[in-house]
Amino acid sequence: MNSVFKVSFIPFVAAFLAAAGCAHGDGSQGAASSSAARAGQLSNIAVSPNDNMNAVLWMQTAAEYRGNSLVIYQSAAGKLSHVIAAKDHTASIEQGEMAGCVPGHPCANAKFKKMPSAIVLDIDETVLDNSAYQARLIRDNAQWDANTWDEWIASREAGAIPGAVDFIRAVKESGAAVVYITNRNCSVRSKNAGADPCPQREDTLENMKALGFPSLSGKDLLLLQNQRPEWGASEKRARREYVAKSYRIAMLIGDDLGDLAPDVKSLSIDSRFDAVNKYRDLYGVYWFQLANPTYGSWMNPFKGKDKRDFLRYD
Repeated sequence: MNSVFKVSFIPFVAAFLAAAGCAHGDGSQGAASSSAARAGQLSNIAVSPNDNMNAVLWMQTAAEYRGNSLVIYQSAAGKLSHVIAAKDHTASIEQGEMAGCVPGHPCANAKFKKMPSAIVLDIDETVLDNSAYQARLIRDNAQWDANTWDEWIASREAGAIPGAVDFIRAVKESGAAVVYITNRNCSVRSKNAGADPCPQREDTLENMKALGFPSLSGKDLLLLQNQRPEWGASEKRARREYVAKSYRIAMLIGDDLGDLAPDVKSLSIDSRFDAVNKYRDLYGVYWFQLANPTYGSWMNPFKGKDKRDFLRYD
């Protein structure tokens, strides 16, 4: 979910303090000893700058982040009536493939024309704000872990992404179904017989309810990873195909390219750019993407490599 990049600058601090001690005109042994002592104390302090620090701070403190999220959701709300009325259009690549159509374009003979419309959204960093969990990882000098992540889900402490509650209310008022597809993982927490096989579902719904999100009605869906055996991967293609059998997918919203398009999470940087360019006409009408600098499939090309190699200097 995120990575921790440790940089030690103790040697530089120690060298600076030593130089400062020697710079005194009297060259006193006391000053040199004092500098050495301070350097020794610093060397015992774990200084581990985290490369997720600025990203988490931006999400938690930047007015620009809040404004960006509001722009996305208010723009999406402005397109609701259009995409719901466009019965011969789908926002889904998978549904287009199933019908032999191109998403965002008319498909005269598609079966989905008679299906109820659905607005499909991711959850984490799309409607729920988990930046406090990320902040705790920084505080604890830790990395994402399935156990701590599940504990966070169980705590039901996530916040709401700016604009999300009002948008979901607008979807409910429009009559379209709300479908959440999340990579929160279904897993049993208790070894007792009859234990809930997916307590994460209830945790998520109760967390959202406390934040003012409308409750799910009979036509709405919440689809978690591993809720079915065939949904074991973080790739969401299978779940979108499941939705496409019963609903016309009118709009897709997420913080990761994989929330919008299939088979993109392992692509190279250039191939991901190509995917965005290929479907650029869908953005701002059928597809809406929130910013998430803290984690996501955008980081996959960096795995096992020095991130500095990906910096551009011109």
